[in-house]
Amino acid sequence: MPNLLPVDPSLIASAIPRRQSISGEITDLFSNSQRSVAVATNPSPEALNTLAPFMLVANQAPDFPIIYANPAFEKLTGYMRIAIIGRNYWFMEGKGTDFATSNALRIAFRQTKPCRLQLLNYRADGRPFWNDVSITPVTTDHTQGAAHFGVFCNDVTEFHRREQELLLWKKACNFASEGITVANIVNPDIPIVSANSAMERLTGYPVSELIGRNLRFLQGSAAVENQEARRHIFTAIRDRTGCTVTLKNFRKDGTIIWMRLTLAPIIDDDGACRSMAGTHVDVTAEVAKDLRTREATQQQTDPLRLAMMPRKIFDRWRNKEFITCDKYDSVTFLCCNVVDCSAIYRQNVTEFIPLMRQLYTRLDVLVDKNDVWKAASIRGSYLICSLTREGSARSAQEGAVTLFRLAFEIQQLARIFTARNGTSFALRIGLHSGPVTAGIMSDEE
Repeated sequence: MPNLLPVDPSLIASAIPRRQSISGEITDLFSNSQRSVAVATNPSPEALNTLAPFMLVANQAPDFPIIYANPAFEKLTGYMRIAIIGRNYWFMEGKGTDFATSNALRIAFRQTKPCRLQLLNYRADGRPFWNDVSITPVTTDHTQGAAHFGVFCNDVTEFHRREQELLLWKKACNFASEGITVANIVNPDIPIVSANSAMERLTGYPVSELIGRNLRFLQGSAAVENQEARRHIFTAIRDRTGCTVTLKNFRKDGTIIWMRLTLAPIIDDDGACRSMAGTHVDVTAEVAKDLRTREATQQQTDPLRLAMMPRKIFDRWRNKEFITCDKYDSVTFLCCNVVDCSAIYRQNVTEFIPLMRQLYTRLDVLVDKNDVWKAASIRGSYLICSLTREGSARSAQEGAVTLFRLAFEIQQLARIFTARNGTSFALRIGLHSGPVTAGIMSDEE
């Protein structure tokens, strides 16, 4: 509960109409301490105004009338003192006041016991407010037992509103299909301090088994596989920023679940970030679909990649080795491309593609016949390399001679091809011989 302004009980006695002296002890329930009452018969108004909202109630059953209310209590409730004195505390109750809680206050008065509780009360203008009420018996020199009750009040409406708002958020989170967690990032282990019921459905672990633990335990043997995602998480927590990653996790029964985790910082009122909120979405089906797509694509593209790179570079790429290039001391390349290919393509798209397919098919036949390696065939370009297929004993010089001879064969093929198809185009043929480094820049290049 929120802290109240400090209260000096020595000022309470002055409010009693007959100015009688009070001595003894009063318990301030808000600070959980007992203080001796030193009487001041004429305290200053300024001193009374420094008190938290306070009333003095006579121990006179059954009504327990109010015999004093300080200015802070008038300000809190909107009632003038003349409208307060002589009435009992329950005059501020209304239709929204909980009877059981109000009855607990009555029992405390009757039994002369300290009590603290929260009640929904109403101001003079009818506006409701949540009142944190603390009563404590006050003894005097002239009576046996408690002659009065000190009643401290505090407006906790905002606190109660936030508490109710928090409860609503918790209910909303528990209805969410996504897992929602809050982690304490000040603690070095970054434990989970809150989790909704969806996390139990996703992971199979009861929420009680998630609280207090770092969710890395869900990764199990997949920690290495999640290494890149874990680096992103570490950076987000260190820099107090957000991130989204996909993690391979394991449910309590050992089955695999892929979860997309989105982290976001929670900024406190003082501007500091001490917690991170996480949403967890099951993307197992999505990951499985992507995997099937990649496998299908790989089956289609592997032959193309194998045709575009030496076998040992291809094998390294498939094995995901870091080094995916090799240097060759002497290699001859033949590059054959259609002159002004883009212009021809724009003029007649429907005829251009079948035309290039026919031409390249003819060139493929020449390549196979001469036992050389086709490096690429992209739109209007065709690249041939003198690197030999595996098992061939041909030297680099013999490979170069083969490509020079092949250049003349391509030239002759182009003449025959244009004569038969009635399409006129020019081929540019280039030859290069020397050292070459071949490799892969990325999965796409």
